[in-house]
Parts: sequence; C-alpha cells; structure tokens
Amino acid sequence: MKTLIFPIITYGSESWTLNSSCQRRIEAFEMIAYRRMLRIQWTDHRTNVSVIQELNIHPKTAS
Repeated sequence: MKTLIFPIITYGSESWTLNSSCQRRIEAFEMIAYRRMLRIQWTDHRTNVSVIQELNIHPKTAS
C-alpha cells in the first residue's frame, strides 16, 4: 500500500494546497483501500478502528 498506492495518489502533491477538505478525502480513500484489501463489505458495519487494528497499522496523528 505504501509503496504502490500512495505514491500514485500523491503524485504532484508538492504543488497542492492541502486544506482540511483535501486531507479528509485522502484519509477516506485510505480507509476504503484498506477495506477493499480485507474484502470488507459496506454492509458489515465495521468501524475504522477495528479495520486499523486488524491490519496492525499505527494511524497518523494529527498535529
């Protein structure tokens, strides 16, 4: 995910103005990608925290 997906998504991001709306969209895409990797359907009603714990990922903390 970090070596194949994120570089493609963030290509050219040096010139972006990263506002809160754009940041939320990137984080939403990240969660969608994790759910697709685990084949979790939207009808399963799993929280983002449970998905992150299953993948053993340490989420980025907002500063």
